Amino acid sequence: MKLSSKIKGRTKKQIQRLYEFVCTKILNDYHKINGYQKEYVQFVCKVLITTISFSLVFELGFIVMHFIEGIVVMTIMITLLCLSIFLFRTKTKLTLINNIHLCICGAGIFTNTLLTGGILSPILPWLIVLPFIASFLLKNIYSWVWVCITVLLISFFSYANYFNLIGLNRIQDLSYFKLFYFANI
Repeated sequence: MKLSSKIKGRTKKQIQRLYEFVCTKILNDYHKINGYQKEYVQFVCKVLITTISFSLVFELGFIVMHFIEGIVVMTIMITLLCLSIFLFRTKTKLTLINNIHLCICGAGIFTNTLLTGGILSPILPWLIVLPFIASFLLKNIYSWVWVCITVLLISFFSYANYFNLIGLNRIQDLSYFKLFYFANI
């Protein structure tokens, strides 16, 4: 029991060191130049790195399922998130950078949800992540804006399903569909 907790502790420290190394390389002196607290800017950077990591895992899942459209969408999303790292080299406000990241993620989630069945999509629950992350990264008013955007997107999927506007489901095999639902739990 003690050995496994030591390994977990060591792994956690290694991940923290990796985050700090990557954040230092990405951020440079962004917090000093723009007048932000260093810890807050590092937190934003860690959220971005985690988002890119989750996106890579989803893309691997799409590769396994041969979901070509999803692979394309995730590749574009990951590329845009990686390119947005260069915004930390400018005087762009952190709220704008955070909103750009949320827009990129929201567009990717929306598109993949649309391609996998709309309101019945196993990807739909990931839309809830947008206002959740916004509540950590942004001021209260922006968080509410992201809540409203999420409600509008879910309403769109609901009405599109009701009026039978979305009939496509690119995940053909039911076993993949079940796998996706299980992965979301």
